[in-house]
Formats: sequence, structure tokens, C-alpha cells
Amino acid sequence: GRRRREAERLGSSSMLHAVNLLFVVTQSLLVSPTRLPIVMRPPHYPRARSTCMSDPKYGVDPRTTMPDTPTIPAWTPGQVGAIQAAGELIGAVDAAAADGGFVAVKFWRDGCKACESTKEKWAHAAVQYPKGRFYLINYGETKDMCRAIGLKVVPTAHLYASGQMQDALPLGPSSWDLFAGRLKEVAQAS
Repeated sequence: GRRRREAERLGSSSMLHAVNLLFVVTQSLLVSPTRLPIVMRPPHYPRARSTCMSDPKYGVDPRTTMPDTPTIPAWTPGQVGAIQAAGELIGAVDAAAADGGFVAVKFWRDGCKACESTKEKWAHAAVQYPKGRFYLINYGETKDMCRAIGLKVVPTAHLYASGQMQDALPLGPSSWDLFAGRLKEVAQAS
């Protein structure tokens, strides 16, 4: 109706095609945001707001992209443990939420100088915050998980408290102070 009259008024069949295309594009923009093809997080795993978390290169909560059966990984207060799968991360976050603690995860890669430069600081932070469960995730051994969450940069840290992801941020030597400040905030709130 209206599109055809508009095209006839303009006097061209190519114009009819352009008007039809414009109509399709306009209608697609009017789609409700809840119907857009994006990955939705389950309601029990919301992400807190952070300036770093808005940057996708630091990845998203693996629990949202790789739901898995929870398995609580080995952990000793003041020590750094290792996580090999999304199920272990889910178990660690759930266990920390149950005991009022928090989880700090460092994604790293063999041969990465920036990853190596924060190794001692990471171990020291585990001692400094014994309520925190500190873990390492080796990118080379967990490539599927790291790719699924969109992780583009190592070293990267994820912080979880109260069963929710609190932050995803860089962890290199030049960004350690940013991480240490966020870690302190999360630890004090736990």
C-alpha cells in the first residue's frame, strides 16, 4: 500500500526496492531488545557494573557460556589453586558464596612475560586475603573455555563474590594497582 504508492510517486522500480529495503531495516530496529540475538545471562549470575567489565576482551563469566556441573576444586587458604574446567569455577564460586568468601581467578599463558611478572604478587595476594579462593586458569590447557568466554588478553583477572562476577580486568604489571584496588574492595565487601 503505502510503500508502493511512495515508489510509484517516485516513478522507479529500483526505488520500490529501496523503499522495501528501508522498510525491512526500519522494522528490524523496532524489535524489542529482549528479542535481539544476544547471549543472555541466567538470572542467578548477573554481572556487576565495572569500567573494565564492559570491555569484552577480558571475557565474560564462563558460567554463562559454558554451564557445567559444579565440582569444588582443591583449595587451601593462603594458597593458589588451579582450575581446569568451567564446572570447577562454578563449584569454587558457589563454595565461596556459601562461606562468605570470594574467588579471584587469573587467566595466564605459558611464555607470557606479563603473566610471569605478576606470579609472586598473585601468591602474595592469596596470603594477604585468606578468605579469598585464588586460582589460576592456564589458557593453553583450557582454550575451549577461554575462547567461549571471549577472552582476548592474558593475564586477565576475574573476581567473584556473593555468587556473582564482580569484575573482569587486566592483570599485567602496569595494571596491577587497578586490580589490587578492586581486590581490596571485593575482599572488604565479602
